[in-house]
Amino acid sequence: MTKLNLISPQQKDRLTVDYLHALIENGLGIFVIIAIIFAIILIPLSENLVILEYQNQRTREIATSKNQDITAKINQLNGQIDVYSNILNSRYNWSALLIELSQLVPENISLSQFTAASDNLSFVARGYAANRDDLITFISNLDRSTVFVDIESPLENYLQQKAVEFELRGKISNKYAEI
Repeated sequence: MTKLNLISPQQKDRLTVDYLHALIENGLGIFVIIAIIFAIILIPLSENLVILEYQNQRTREIATSKNQDITAKINQLNGQIDVYSNILNSRYNWSALLIELSQLVPENISLSQFTAASDNLSFVARGYAANRDDLITFISNLDRSTVFVDIESPLENYLQQKAVEFELRGKISNKYAEI
């Protein structure tokens, strides 16, 4: 069999280029059709995602509102735990301080409140004395102790002879604080 080539080389090159153009056009057409199909599929999915996101946000808001009381209680407890942890981790010996204070309180004195701060070593003591002499004895006991210094007793503490409600302020000795 004999092969005859009736097409010139320029026409042959032209046909090859036309074939490649047609192939590229068909490939791009298929790509566009596939992209349109994906877009058609993804539009409802996108809408579903928006709906799901809205439902998720709404569920979170409902859960947050329902658990608000519990969250507040947990935060309060965490705050108390932090306070207790700071007290436990402080180098200050509060037990020894209270034992020392209890040894200085006369029999006819009752303390209703004792507040001390470890940061500035100040304290406030409030209580009840059966009479003024017992209060004076208590103040002199505090003055003689090595633990309590700079005791301040307002004039109102001395105005009543009996049934004296008092408030004392002062400092805790630096030597005592370095236990």
